[in-house]
Amino acid sequence: MGLGQIRGQFTREEVRISGVPIGGSQLFPFEFTDGKVAGKSFLWEFALNYRIGRYVQLTVNYSGRSEGGGAPVHTARAEARAFF
Repeated sequence: MGLGQIRGQFTREEVRISGVPIGGSQLFPFEFTDGKVAGKSFLWEFALNYRIGRYVQLTVNYSGRSEGGGAPVHTARAEARAFF
C-alpha cells in the first residue's frame, strides 16, 4: 500500500586504559576516552519509516547500548505524521 524503509546498525567499541584494570576506580578526563567508559561497549540502532497512503507517514526508532559490561539501556520513539 505504501513505501517503507528499514535500517539497522550494530557497533562494538572497546576502550583500554594502560595500567588500570577494567572497571578500575581511577577516573580519566572525558577528552581522553571520548566520553566512553573503560571496557567493551555495544551499541545497536534500528529505524523504520513507512508511508501509509499519500498524506500519512509513520516513523519508529529504537536504540540500545551496553557500556563497559553494564546493564543495557533501551530507548524507543514512534511518530505518526499527517500532511494537510
